[in-house]
Amino acid sequence: MAPPVAATFRRPLTEYFPAVSPRLQYPEWLQPLADDWAEVEAALRGERDPVFKCWSVPTQHGKSTFAEHALSKVVGQFPHLNHMYLSYAAQLALKKSRNIRGIYTRAGGQLSIEANAAWETPQGGGLVAAGVGGGIAGNPATGVVIIDDPHANRQQAESLLYRDRAWDWLTGDVYQRIHPQTSIIIIGSRWHPDDVIGRAIDPENKLGDNEQGYEYTRLPAINDAGEALWAEGMPLELLAKKRAASEYDWWSLYMQSPRRKGGQVFGTPTLCDLADVPTQGAVSIGIDLAYSKKTHADFSVAVVLRRHPNLKRIYVEHVVRKQVRAPEFKVDLLRLRDRYPGAPMTFHSGYGGEKGNSDWLKDSGVPLTEEHAGTDKLARAQPFAAAWNGVDDEYMSEPGYIFVPGDAPWSRAYLTELEAFTGVGDVRDDQVDASGSAFSRLPMFSGPRLKVGTPRRSSGLRKAF
Repeated sequence: MAPPVAATFRRPLTEYFPAVSPRLQYPEWLQPLADDWAEVEAALRGERDPVFKCWSVPTQHGKSTFAEHALSKVVGQFPHLNHMYLSYAAQLALKKSRNIRGIYTRAGGQLSIEANAAWETPQGGGLVAAGVGGGIAGNPATGVVIIDDPHANRQQAESLLYRDRAWDWLTGDVYQRIHPQTSIIIIGSRWHPDDVIGRAIDPENKLGDNEQGYEYTRLPAINDAGEALWAEGMPLELLAKKRAASEYDWWSLYMQSPRRKGGQVFGTPTLCDLADVPTQGAVSIGIDLAYSKKTHADFSVAVVLRRHPNLKRIYVEHVVRKQVRAPEFKVDLLRLRDRYPGAPMTFHSGYGGEKGNSDWLKDSGVPLTEEHAGTDKLARAQPFAAAWNGVDDEYMSEPGYIFVPGDAPWSRAYLTELEAFTGVGDVRDDQVDASGSAFSRLPMFSGPRLKVGTPRRSSGLRKAF
């Protein structure tokens, strides 16, 4: 005779979870979530009050897989209760529902109705799956509600209209279905300070069972000691590449500390003396061109970056910044050509007039390489900002490894612009653009990569299952 379903789900995770990925068999890095989930199970047993918590976990760290197994487990342990799995889109929620149902049946659970949107157990409970805004009318939530990734992408999270829609659906439709014993877990990577998790943990909203809002479990990709949360699957050198791609996304999706657009992009500069700038090493020159020399117009700018020949350092060696049109700036560019023979000159153009200027300069002997901008200024600034703040695509360093001579005649204007840059409606951004263009063509360092430690092992998570 087969053991009861509840007993089956007390077995170790690996006995009922087929190895879709060996790295997800023992998710020690999610141990805090397992501890929270033990409280959820205690609440379902009537041993404590319901649990209202938010889990903030880096993307691609197994949070949704954990949620699938956790839900399948409570369906098996409490098959008479109605549980819910909710996500940003109905199609995704239905896919996850199939996964949860598969885990449940492989563990010996029985079904009376197998529909993806709402499958049921012979004991009268089961699982309902829906997307944000989807209809869940007529389906009570008497067990556990998991809201997994209420925001699909950056575009949704940056939209106040969509954030309001997701929040109204949570506080309206979802909360109207809960019962006295119902626990709610909101899980996801952070996108925005005002996303669903941000609102749920805000005491002003008084959501949950107390006046402090939801309890919050935050797992950053790198802890205060500089250790990777999941060292085996997401080692430090891979996380460095992700940070280099976008400092803005790094703080939200990986560090779970989202920042509003319009915040400071470049942190405290790393200063040196002009005499410390080496005379050897690879050089790259970035260009940004202006259309007018009126006082309110942009500047024509050239930024020279030099890589130290031996150390992991890049220096802002020279900046030329004049409020002149591109034809008048030609003389300065030709001087830089002669001063730094063979150094690439790069200009990111966005419009037809810019292309005309760059073509004219090339015909005049300026060795300019024009590249289509493709993205906005904030996105183009991210690799240079990551290096400025201490991370590039291969290395992690403290503080930043870009050095600026504080005693150079141009340094005050340069540092002032970078300090004020937000990527949103900035009055001055010419030097930022030119610096990013120079950085994009500067040969990077070579050398040994970071050593990555072994992941922590814990028996607590296995016991939780």
